[in-house]
Amino acid sequence: MPRPFSDHEKSLIQAALLEKGGAIFAAYGLRKTSIDDLASAVGISKGAFYLFYDSKESLYLDILARFEADYRRKMLDILSEPGRSPRQALGTMLQASIHEWKTNPLFQRFSKEEYALLLRKIPPENLAEMLGEDRDFSVILLDHLKETGALLKTTPEQAANLMKVLFLISLHEDDFGPAALSDTLDLLIEMTLDQILGKEEEHELHL
Repeated sequence: MPRPFSDHEKSLIQAALLEKGGAIFAAYGLRKTSIDDLASAVGISKGAFYLFYDSKESLYLDILARFEADYRRKMLDILSEPGRSPRQALGTMLQASIHEWKTNPLFQRFSKEEYALLLRKIPPENLAEMLGEDRDFSVILLDHLKETGALLKTTPEQAANLMKVLFLISLHEDDFGPAALSDTLDLLIEMTLDQILGKEEEHELHL
């Protein structure tokens, strides 16, 4: 049985698990990373790991939550940059979001198979919480667009699902090939803008 840790030790181990766990997941992916790998990286036993997380997927979700908090701040900053129409601002934000997913080390080995594994392993209540956070973020996005005079054509739930489609398609580079995937994502972004904001000519009629 693992020895008790002081509060200070728990804090240090928790921080180390997030930092080193993120690096290990980025290097090897979710499937190929073991709890032994994670525990060894921070100098604790496998049994002690379970004092902090009930699975490697739980740790991954915690790391992912921290990435998403930073990612959402960045996306809101992009959406708030002056000098763009609502459509230009949202289009730039969607392009930046895909770039963020594709270039972040945590997702370099995050394939559609790894995504399916994560969905199988996480508890239903965690999945419901994640979906709720996606909707809440969509509410913030749409509220910001409304404040700039945008004519919205969709609900927060629909907007969240449209952005989720972009993320899921981005996991299929092996199926499309890099060039075809890029073209497909560009087309899907235009379609997403049409669904959220309406077609450009619709806005011209209101000018």
